[in-house]
Amino acid sequence: MPQKPRHPTPPPDASPPPYEYEFKKLPIDIITGDEDIRKGLEEGKDLDEMEGDWQAELQGFLAIRKQYLLY
Repeated sequence: MPQKPRHPTPPPDASPPPYEYEFKKLPIDIITGDEDIRKGLEEGKDLDEMEGDWQAELQGFLAIRKQYLLY
């Protein structure tokens, strides 16, 4: 006897939530932390330019983080 699926398939006209229990933000915005990366990709922004945009913030984080490292 075939096993019944744990989660029934929603009807074709049902819209599932975008990402688990979040209904407003897009999954990519949740995974990357904000909408800037998604918007940059949608606009065709150069990836190196996008990476450069967060380097100053990253360096500040790494400096703060360093004082808490045990190894």
